[in-house]
Amino acid sequence: MSTYPSSDWWLIGSSALWIAGLAILVAVHSYHGWLASETHRRLPDQFKTRGWVIPFALGMTLFCTGLAVSRHAPWWERTLWGAAAFSSLWRAAGQLQPVLERRTENDAHSQRPR
Repeated sequence: MSTYPSSDWWLIGSSALWIAGLAILVAVHSYHGWLASETHRRLPDQFKTRGWVIPFALGMTLFCTGLAVSRHAPWWERTLWGAAAFSSLWRAAGQLQPVLERRTENDAHSQRPR
């Protein structure tokens, strides 16, 4: 018999998701704040770059998903967090699509016989 108390693994997992998402959000904001100061650009200008949008959207997806799967929130709150997670994931996918299309085109060109 174990001497450790039983853990609520669902709570640990959902908390890990939102904490990881929040860590990504803080890191992205910190990095782009530094980058803006180094390149003498305004921080709001950084918000328009793909280097900001994709990590920010993925961090928001993790954060919102962690809160959406929490058992301790009412159903309507979980639904709203789930919708926010889906919206963030959709935004990241929209930013990734042109990158993936270019990569596919480059792969097709590089495999052509010469």
